[in-house]
Amino acid sequence: MKQHLELSFSATAQTPAFARHQLTCFLTDHNINDPDLIQAFGEATSNAWKHGCKGIAAPVIKVVIEIERGRIVIEVADPGSGFDPTESFRTEAIGDQQICAPGRLFMQKGCDQVSYEQRGQWFCCKLVKRL
Repeated sequence: MKQHLELSFSATAQTPAFARHQLTCFLTDHNINDPDLIQAFGEATSNAWKHGCKGIAAPVIKVVIEIERGRIVIEVADPGSGFDPTESFRTEAIGDQQICAPGRLFMQKGCDQVSYEQRGQWFCCKLVKRL
């Protein structure tokens, strides 16, 4: 059974749901049931679409999923300039209140490791989960 999957999507509003479906199928094929990981991946692909592809003509999101040495490694890459992950969590205005945007928290909850790096023209979010 394939332990490695590479995907490339045109970035649209449907991309995060389609990407989650692809991951769910891959995990099912490998007898893995991990809703927290799926939620973390969904957040990473949503962030890539909402933030990493903003203002870019014909944007693409790349995904690599690998099972190796008792862990699953997922990389989500977008053509955006990224952000500084050492900065504190971003807040959003909801009415007259500022609340923490929960996306990065969801990713940290669902994974053993979350990291970010710029790779040439691609900004990559890497999710690692021990199986």
